[in-house]
Amino acid sequence: MGAKRHNPPVNQEDSEVPAVLITPDSPLRLLPENLDRKQMLFFDGIRVAVEMAERAYERLADTLHRSAITESSHEDRFRLVPLCLLDAWSIVDSTSRLRGLLRQLPGFKSDATSLNIFLERTEDIWGLRNLGQHLEGKIARLAAKGHTVWGTLTWLVLVDDQTGKFKAGLLVSGSQFGTMHALPSVSNIKMYANIDHVTLTAGGHEANLSTVMRAIADFIPKLEGELTRLLSGHAFSGYAPAPSDYLIVADMEVLRGDGGRGSDEPDT
Repeated sequence: MGAKRHNPPVNQEDSEVPAVLITPDSPLRLLPENLDRKQMLFFDGIRVAVEMAERAYERLADTLHRSAITESSHEDRFRLVPLCLLDAWSIVDSTSRLRGLLRQLPGFKSDATSLNIFLERTEDIWGLRNLGQHLEGKIARLAAKGHTVWGTLTWLVLVDDQTGKFKAGLLVSGSQFGTMHALPSVSNIKMYANIDHVTLTAGGHEANLSTVMRAIADFIPKLEGELTRLLSGHAFSGYAPAPSDYLIVADMEVLRGDGGRGSDEPDT
């Protein structure tokens, strides 16, 4: 599919999603050990929700990009639907949890303007989250309207910026009834990356996951700036960061008794 690319004005701030949203030196990773424990858990929840959404989108975008530009085998197509939907719905869930944590964050004066803009830009997540949480009760409605149960994904891949050539992708989960789902339009589209406008549609709800990730990417530096100002106070000076994100791997061995069977008896 070919089309000339137009770049209309964008209502909200938008930019390409950076390679890593939360860097190793982010204040969200360096919470002082004397920070109120409830506050600390909220910030932990916020950070990990962002990172889960980020990893899911990174993998989803890579999978969709490869599926659009390379020929996939019959076996690969069987794996494509669950893998892509796993990541897409993970973004929905993680973003929904992030929105809730930010709203309820205790003892922290967040920039109301920045937070409201973020909540507005991610508002489309709510309908999808509600559908996913109560899916068993929505089946009759989905059937009556000819929807698929887990929805569809659409996306655009920019092939040639000079000639305006795109590849448009559509992934349908489950059985198809009624009118075929439409491919995404490239009319008046603005691309921020080679793959963009990854959109999940289900049960009459729709969210552009690429836009959602850009909203998260734009908001996190503002949150980090406010957290840095909070932690620069005298109350937190001299305190080491609380330890976090452990990985423990242990070598273990089962002691064998006579006949090669496991034994609970200790060696003497």
